[in-house]
Amino acid sequence: MKIYKQKLRDVWLQMEEFRAWLRRDPDDSYRAHCRFCKCCVNTKISDLRAHASTKKHMKHLNLKQQIKTTDDSPLNRSSASSSSTTPYKVKVKSQPKTSPVKKEKISASDQSVDYEEIIENLALYEPEQVMFSSCSLTGGGEQRLEDDVEGEGEMSTISIMDEEMVNKAVANALRTQKDSSQIFGDFVADRLRQLNTDASEFAKDKIMKVILEAASIDRAPTYN
Repeated sequence: MKIYKQKLRDVWLQMEEFRAWLRRDPDDSYRAHCRFCKCCVNTKISDLRAHASTKKHMKHLNLKQQIKTTDDSPLNRSSASSSSTTPYKVKVKSQPKTSPVKKEKISASDQSVDYEEIIENLALYEPEQVMFSSCSLTGGGEQRLEDDVEGEGEMSTISIMDEEMVNKAVANALRTQKDSSQIFGDFVADRLRQLNTDASEFAKDKIMKVILEAASIDRAPTYN
């Protein structure tokens, strides 16, 4: 069994909870850097949130907020203005009037995309976080690789293909704002197209069984 590491995604750098402190590590795509704590962190989204909740990170975050509040206080602004010996006037340009149509376009573009929900929905299908086992499709025992070097090459190719598929799914989800069920359906369809006929039919049969079992549970009466 192999555990694949998680690369840092550009979408996470734009998320509100990570934007202020998360930075890329220029030397390693599987590592990230915390600007507040001056340390490296793992790139899994669960590890990033765990680091954000540590005492050290919270201490630095509170310190940054206190410094910002102190700089913005009226006392500092008044002292800074009194220190200047030569008074001057600041010219304020009048803001141009915007048409109602332009305001509607601006308000539509300002709607924030829920990156966190999309990433959490796709996190279940991340190829880097999945442990691939060597079990055969028929369940007839473990199948060993004949050549370790050849096996490593095949797994690397699969990992690259899967990552491209996930990136494509993320981009499509951001453009079309699909819900989690649609994203999962597109992902499953893409994976089935990559399989041969026997493997695809086997996967379809398993998926149908799970869906039917879930439907029977959903229809079952509940007793309070």
